[in-house]
Amino acid sequence: MKRAVAYARYSSDVQSDTSIEAQLEKIKEYCAQKGYQLVKEYIDRAVSAATDKRPAFQQMIKDAEQRMFDVVVVYKLDRFARNLYDSVVYTKKLEEAGVALESVTEPITHDIAGKFFRNVMSAINELYIENLKQELRDKALIVARKGYFMGGIPP
Repeated sequence: MKRAVAYARYSSDVQSDTSIEAQLEKIKEYCAQKGYQLVKEYIDRAVSAATDKRPAFQQMIKDAEQRMFDVVVVYKLDRFARNLYDSVVYTKKLEEAGVALESVTEPITHDIAGKFFRNVMSAINELYIENLKQELRDKALIVARKGYFMGGIPP
């Protein structure tokens, strides 16, 4: 029986533990269907995947390098990494440790086609977040030009 771990996170204070619980519930169902033994849950609360400075994530990578489990299961790939670079770097670290990365919602095979699909999905995730940032900057500029205050400490 393969030893699996769950990695779950949400990225902002606006989101809640409900998001984590929903992710974990789906991961547990996935592990049961696959016959995996879920041995640990790594959770980062209110931490963006745009950075790799996530405490539970870093601990999970260290534990993978110690071969403490065989599979990392995430609800979606964007929970693991939001940019192609981090996705490639950390997936490679997992692979070197003999640990697979699997997603509940995206069917990733462990062959060259699966690797390609994972990289395409990671690039799409990066495009999404960069586009969202640009839209927020554009909206903030429009609001500021109209003379409205954007928040924070008043000038």
